[in-house]
Amino acid sequence: MKVLNSQKVTAASARELFSQGLMTLGSVVEAVQKIIMDVKTRGDHALVEYTEKFDGFRGSPGTLLVRPSEIQDAYNQVSQSFVEALRRAKENIATFHAAQLRPEWHVETQPGVKVGQIWRPLESVGLYAPGGRAAYPSSVLMAAVPAKVAGVKTLVLATPPNREGKVNPGVLVAARESGVDTVIRAGGAQVIAAFAFGTEKIPRVQKIVGPGNKYVTAAKQLVSSEVAIDLPAGPSEILILVDDTTKLEYAVLDLFSQVEHDPDNLGVLAVTSPQIAVACQKKIEEMLPTAPRREIIQSALDSRGLIIICPSELEMVRIANLMGAEHLEILAAHPYRILQSISNAGAIFLGPNSPVPLGDFSAGSNHVLPTGGYSRQYSGLNSFDFVKLISIVECSLTGLRNCGPTAIEIAKFEGFNGHAASISERLKKVP
Repeated sequence: MKVLNSQKVTAASARELFSQGLMTLGSVVEAVQKIIMDVKTRGDHALVEYTEKFDGFRGSPGTLLVRPSEIQDAYNQVSQSFVEALRRAKENIATFHAAQLRPEWHVETQPGVKVGQIWRPLESVGLYAPGGRAAYPSSVLMAAVPAKVAGVKTLVLATPPNREGKVNPGVLVAARESGVDTVIRAGGAQVIAAFAFGTEKIPRVQKIVGPGNKYVTAAKQLVSSEVAIDLPAGPSEILILVDDTTKLEYAVLDLFSQVEHDPDNLGVLAVTSPQIAVACQKKIEEMLPTAPRREIIQSALDSRGLIIICPSELEMVRIANLMGAEHLEILAAHPYRILQSISNAGAIFLGPNSPVPLGDFSAGSNHVLPTGGYSRQYSGLNSFDFVKLISIVECSLTGLRNCGPTAIEIAKFEGFNGHAASISERLKKVP
């Protein structure tokens, strides 16, 4: 891992250090545009052809929908303990996301002027679950459960099949357990286009959520004028704050846990002294040979691993806010004190007993989080991603008298005499 002093990390250099793993989409936009237009024009037949081309499965429009019997059979291909774990995780995710939804409310801004807010769920959402190196049933839960908690009526999951046309059984079980209505046997930019425009088999949805490769990400951006999309996502990342009280074994285990996904993942340790930096390097060398997926971990640490020496807690906070990491783990002595100064992070994990994998799978918080510094502008996936907020205004005659003259004055200044008249004519009739 590369070691550097925190003074060398500036606002200008931070993007190069921390965001270089962000997807560069320019090289694929033209190809993705062609796929989108083809699916928009030819619908299911185009989708089937692209599934054969990219996933190796030759199907038909009739095989696009996963049959209920296939989903039921998936339960026979996973352990009962796995099913029970999914159900416990689902309960925690539902509890967390239900707490986010504020009850309808109103406030009186002036006597007789009542304004408030209500929320209503989206009608339909398309969920994307990637294929590739591994299957992620947990990501299905993280997208589907908050949507169901918010009251979304129709949930459609798309995920690419293998060459035999099979969908990962863990993904199918997670879909059933979390309330997904339909599972589509297709992936890539082509199914994003199908979600956006609809086909004979696939309904058009109001919003698309879920991570994917650069083709999926580009497709989501290109159809965003037709359908709402979620936050930008790139390679996973973790920043761990370490001082002389930290159990280094835990820090290294947690570092490995987040870079084992992919060689493009970013792992950073912010430490309070050169001596701790050396100790961290030694602990990594000691633990890496026996680590599962050690080749991926080694590749990630060689290409995107960093140890940043920070002379003070304040400097660690500065680095954390510059990076805006997807996952911030505070293993230093005073996690709550540090927390008060953190502005940018996708999710924060406090203390030695709160490793990131708990948030990834079971604690209940959402693991769909902004990467590449986007936590400066975006939040992680949450219940409000699946609802619309609607303002309510109600005025009594007293409220009309109190609020009306202010509106008339501003309307006239802006040249909207009709706006002013809609109020002034009412005021003339108020006794």
